[in-house]
Amino acid sequence: MIKQTKYFFILAAFALSMNTAAQQLPQYSQYLNNAFVLNPSMGGLSGSPELKAVMRSQWTGLKAANDNMKISTFSFNTPVKEGKVGLGGYIFTDRFGPVSKTGINGTYSYHLNINSTSKLSFGLSGAMYLYKLNTDSLVFDNVPGSTDNVLTTGNFKAFAPNLGFGTYFSSEKFWFGFSIPELIPAKISPSQDFFIMQVKQHYFATMGTSIK
Repeated sequence: MIKQTKYFFILAAFALSMNTAAQQLPQYSQYLNNAFVLNPSMGGLSGSPELKAVMRSQWTGLKAANDNMKISTFSFNTPVKEGKVGLGGYIFTDRFGPVSKTGINGTYSYHLNINSTSKLSFGLSGAMYLYKLNTDSLVFDNVPGSTDNVLTTGNFKAFAPNLGFGTYFSSEKFWFGFSIPELIPAKISPSQDFFIMQVKQHYFATMGTSIK
């Protein structure tokens, strides 16, 4: 029993020493109903103008989550030039405790008809994001040395542009999509000595088939 307990603590220490990461982009519960916000190539693909609003409250069981952990997205896209081109854009706000991210995004897509039932689409997007860190809402233990001097220098905010790319293939019985909403990695910082937030590339893939 003692030997098993020792192995357990060794494995636990190894797991805690590993690097961890979480998603930086908003999480959508019903993303299939508004996949345009994750893949710019889907703008105008439906053949008619689309205006959508998506709101999500997350981590509702945690304290103060109702006010500080919400995602709101408003999007619009429409086909132009007889459906060969799609134009659109969306705005969103993603709040997670002391951290928030607000963005405005514009998209352009081109749709190529392969045959009467298949279509291949490509899309580009340009975005401007506002990152905020509210250090006033951070709570540190009353233990000497437990605070982080970087996080107690005052509230932080910064603007950062980025680009996105996506492609989408659809046919009568099959569809596949791939996108990178943020192509440009970046370190967002008020100083060269440290950074507050780090932007990394995220990859999204969707695939499905129609069964009759």
